[in-house]
Amino acid sequence: MATMTPSRVDELLAVEERDAWQHYLRDIQNQPEPRYSELEPWAWSRLQSKLRAIDSRRRILTTDVRV
Repeated sequence: MATMTPSRVDELLAVEERDAWQHYLRDIQNQPEPRYSELEPWAWSRLQSKLRAIDSRRRILTTDVRV
């Protein structure tokens, strides 16, 4: 199995994090008020779940990466 440098791991995880935020913003943008009120809590929860998963992978991968 190929190993990645710590900077490459950080770069890839930063891309995932950026994508998660973009999905959140795309989900809530331009929604009428009644729809936004229903959609935003769901979108926020989904974003938080994705960010937790990314943080978990970051902890695992940065301890496993060998330079």
